Amino acid sequence: MTVFSGHAVELSQLPFRCREAGDPDVSPVVLLHGLMYDARDWDGIAGFLGEH
Repeated sequence: MTVFSGHAVELSQLPFRCREAGDPDVSPVVLLHGLMYDARDWDGIAGFLGEH
């Protein structure tokens, strides 16, 4: 099971939420969602990527 950690960041005075999973020593993959969706839509693929 992949464990996600959530964070709040501010870019150009706009608040954003991000979630991280996987090995911090490897190159990151950024997954973005569109309007009417949220980060949980990526849980299945993010879990897979975080373990590989």
